Amino acid sequence: MIINPFVLKFGKKNTWIACFVLASICSAAFYFVSKDSLFTIMLLKVLLTLAIGPAGFIMWSMYADVVDNSEIKTERRATGLIYSSATMAQKIGAAFSAIPMLLLGSIGFVANQSMSPDMQQNLLKIFAFSPIVAAVIAVIALMFYTLDDDIVKKNAETLIEVKEININVASAIRKKMSEQGVSVESLAQQIKYDPGDLNKHLRNGNIQPELLLKISIVLGTDFFVYYSHRLQQIAEKQNDMT
Repeated sequence: MIINPFVLKFGKKNTWIACFVLASICSAAFYFVSKDSLFTIMLLKVLLTLAIGPAGFIMWSMYADVVDNSEIKTERRATGLIYSSATMAQKIGAAFSAIPMLLLGSIGFVANQSMSPDMQQNLLKIFAFSPIVAAVIAVIALMFYTLDDDIVKKNAETLIEVKEININVASAIRKKMSEQGVSVESLAQQIKYDPGDLNKHLRNGNIQPELLLKISIVLGTDFFVYYSHRLQQIAEKQNDMT
């Protein structure tokens, strides 16, 4: 709720970058705070958490935007593939969590042993500045993200239009089946398709071109004409957008 106004005003990408910047500032500030300033340390920790916390929510919503954009570009809904790729990336990122341990080893840190002043100073540097390195890498990666708010909005509008067209086509197919006395099971048998899946596609309007071609042949009706002109208009609008 707190981050939503900033996302609406500045966009997801810019807000996420701002989160990394603010978190980096808070992290670096730890280096300059005395170990006796407990209140300041706790305050910085709270601010750091508030700064980086919304990143997770923004990240997952951006995945959804990527899914929509992929469907516009490929005409295929790849929700599972994109989200599983994101999960794999998180697991790879978790593997890099061993880097701080390597840094501790590089300064000669040994658990349950007293530390010299120099080692304490080096430990503080690792704690304060290593997150900044990760934040810089994340910001660089975000620079390659090109989906701005206008593209996301137009993609959503386009998908709504395509969904309406597909529902109209499915309705026309069901009407033609009723006129010819063809059941779903009979149609599925003729086009060699699973009856359950076919019934589901006819209900939700999710009919791929290959399936629509087979149905058109069996029912003797060119269902492509129901939406070919409208899809061409949508494609032209997408080309103008890019």
